[in-house]
Amino acid sequence: MLSDPYAPHRRLAAASRPGASPGRIALGAFLVVVAFVAVPDVAALLGLSDSQIADLQGGTTAPGMLAQLSGYLVPLAMLGGVMRRLHGLPLRTLLGPPELAWRQGVAVALMVFAVLAAQDLLPPWPALGNVAAIRPLGQWLLWLLPGLVLLLIQTGAEEAFFRGYLQQQLAALSDRPLVWMGLPSLIFGIVHFWNAPGPAEGVLWAVWAGLLGLACADLAARGGTLGPAIGLHFANNVASIIVFGGLGAPGSGLALILLDVAPQGMASRSVAEVFTPEALLGLVFIALGNLVVWLAGRLALRR
Repeated sequence: MLSDPYAPHRRLAAASRPGASPGRIALGAFLVVVAFVAVPDVAALLGLSDSQIADLQGGTTAPGMLAQLSGYLVPLAMLGGVMRRLHGLPLRTLLGPPELAWRQGVAVALMVFAVLAAQDLLPPWPALGNVAAIRPLGQWLLWLLPGLVLLLIQTGAEEAFFRGYLQQQLAALSDRPLVWMGLPSLIFGIVHFWNAPGPAEGVLWAVWAGLLGLACADLAARGGTLGPAIGLHFANNVASIIVFGGLGAPGSGLALILLDVAPQGMASRSVAEVFTPEALLGLVFIALGNLVVWLAGRLALRR
């Protein structure tokens, strides 16, 4: 008889059972989402000017991107309050055993980042074919350490909510992976729809994020901690925020290599254009890319 690959997650979610209910989960999720949305208002209360808030939201400069990543402390603090007030548990409950989570997270992050680096930096150099600019190395290194620390906070906050709070609370109510893995990943994909300038690109963003969410959910469930999910997410965001970015694009303030990825008319594309051969091929590559990083994470975990 085959062993249950998700038995570690069932043990992790067991702590959530006493305080789990659909009403509490819905209220908790609502409060955390409000905290996410309220980050610019919190920045205004802290005395940031309108131009500084716009820089925070755009993230096209290093200070603006650092401020944007720092903003994730707001929903993380709200999640801590939700856990304590609604469920009677400390926030650290979502992480699992800390030492195990750290070992798993580092192993997955290193393996996934190595795979991503190989994909982007080895022949035929697909990502380097449209390099628009490279930041001075000294300037990039100046912001590297605070960028990595705050990126860990950003990915940790998202994973604590999606693969921690939602996944574990839903697992406390249902034994079906389709519920406790599927619903948080679906929501994770939907919220990334608005990262794109137009609806067609939004669908591609949503599919990519939804599949990444499933990969993180599976690794967290197999590992029994949030470490693997944070590791995969962190490695992915290091590649897409610290190493690469779009020239003048949102979230590019910390990137070393700036790519020309902003064709004209992008925002005017309709969702129907997702069904063009070019876009469908893009969806295939999105799925394959997520499959590769998931397999890299599985190899790091060896389960």
